[in-house]
Amino acid sequence: MNTFLFPRSWSRAGRLGLLVFPALLTSYGCWPQPPSGGEEDALPDQEASVQDSAGILIVETPEEIATAPLGWKIDSVPLLALGSEENESEVFFGVRGLRALPGGGVLVLDGGSRELRFFDSLGQLTHRVGRKGEGPGEFDRPYLVQTANSDSLLVWDGALKRFQVFTGSGEYARMIRLNQRWPMGGNPPMGAIDSLTLLRVSESPFDPQRRPGPVEETTRVFWYHPSTGVEVPITAIKALDGVMLVRPGYREAGFYGIPFTTRPTATVNQSSALFIDGVSPEIREYGVDGFLRRIFRVPGFRRPVNRAIEEENITYSLTRIARTTRAELERLFDELPSPDTLPAFQSLQVDEVGWTWAEVYHWDRTIQSGRWMVFDPEGRAHGIIQTPDGLQIQRIGEDFLLGVRSDELGVERVFRYRLMRNLILAPRNRPDP
Repeated sequence: MNTFLFPRSWSRAGRLGLLVFPALLTSYGCWPQPPSGGEEDALPDQEASVQDSAGILIVETPEEIATAPLGWKIDSVPLLALGSEENESEVFFGVRGLRALPGGGVLVLDGGSRELRFFDSLGQLTHRVGRKGEGPGEFDRPYLVQTANSDSLLVWDGALKRFQVFTGSGEYARMIRLNQRWPMGGNPPMGAIDSLTLLRVSESPFDPQRRPGPVEETTRVFWYHPSTGVEVPITAIKALDGVMLVRPGYREAGFYGIPFTTRPTATVNQSSALFIDGVSPEIREYGVDGFLRRIFRVPGFRRPVNRAIEEENITYSLTRIARTTRAELERLFDELPSPDTLPAFQSLQVDEVGWTWAEVYHWDRTIQSGRWMVFDPEGRAHGIIQTPDGLQIQRIGEDFLLGVRSDELGVERVFRYRLMRNLILAPRNRPDP
């Protein structure tokens, strides 16, 4: 087990900003026109340094390369758009997973109807699987689990505490019932490899008296065997989660989160777990045995929490909090610790050809575009790509993006965009290091 305490350095310089989470300091304007595609666009080996430390491979990419425009393109108009109020089959409520289908179609797991819905490349519904219930092929609170090494569909049910396996076309295969208590309440796993599921559990001590003071949170990440209950620890992080403060006019302390922070998270590739700690500019890869294998690092990728960010955060918060003045917010935020620098990344995706996408941390909710730093299967960062406005990405293929976008009323629509790469793709099945 790789267990450590992750220290955070706090200062009083960056204490303005509480209610707005996830930050981009750089501009969201258009990237320069990329060069023509081809072999010459691939990242030269000498641009990334590789070193072996006690059996752990460390791959470092210079910041100027990792943060440069990637040169890949995403069409501005989607290939497919699902979510029409005129068609009952396209009314979605709580999309809980997407999968690309052969020929350009899309599978949507809709949490409201408890159905797996299969659409062709023209957006026509071909068939449905599932309904509300407790029998085989039925769901209560379903979630499509991310798997990187299987064409089967793995569905977790947070209410019934069980897994169900379906073929890629939606035929029911089998059920996996838990013989032990599920460690995450009703929350789904972060991914799965064969019979292993990847879990993240965050725990804070409960204080029934709500006494003022700092609140620490421990985040554990581990592999879990659903059928046996055996846990394989990966890592554990203890960090400051927030502060209990008593504000003027209130009788008891309230909890206030630390500004400009994000929680650790992880995902899976074909043979291991990829992990970000919520602070450092690196991705850690752990095997199914729980041991650290590789580190993908971008030294120097540190963005300070400056006065401009603090002021923008205050301005945005004033639009969200009733009967509050700027002076009151500044006094409140000044009581909260804040990091000197922003976290590097806030989420991870592994695409279908083995490239890792790390979403650059952003806090400004008025900006809807996502920016992703992309790493090849060997751990070298190739640059940053910007994704369509408001698109919550759920799946990335060799030549497509799948995601969900919600309007101001919360109505969900599913989109498939074309992705054009101009780098030589790495092999689909990378051998273990």
